[in-house]
Amino acid sequence: MRWLNDIKSKLYPRRRLLGALLIPPAGAFEADVPVWCWMLTYPVRPRARWGYGRPAHPYLKRILDAARPEFQSHLADILELKKHLVSIPLLAANDDREPYWVNEWFSGLDAAALYGFLTKRNPATYLEVGFRNVNKVCTKSHTRSRARHENR
Repeated sequence: MRWLNDIKSKLYPRRRLLGALLIPPAGAFEADVPVWCWMLTYPVRPRARWGYGRPAHPYLKRILDAARPEFQSHLADILELKKHLVSIPLLAANDDREPYWVNEWFSGLDAAALYGFLTKRNPATYLEVGFRNVNKVCTKSHTRSRARHENR
């Protein structure tokens, strides 16, 4: 087990791990990417510290309450684009350039918010470093914005 202490001291030089063991699973050293398992030696009882029947975090609540009108404005802007958002298919279509709602990485309110922000603000430059469906949402919004401005 000396190798385990060597690894722990390199990973966590200033911190002692109390009640946890770092165990390499079988084949961990043959894999291209190191794989590790944390084995806890004590029971875990997750519970919420704030909300869910307990008081809200006072500082965060104050920040969110102050920004509530702005949130409501953004949501209203997204709602105005409802007819365009419902044109986005639920599942992936044959056209690989079209965004779709049901995907693991970027769906729901995130996709609707990005589409709304780009459509409403129509920025001259938008740099997206993201996953493929994010780029598809950006492209669809840009295409819609361009068509809207050409029809003026």
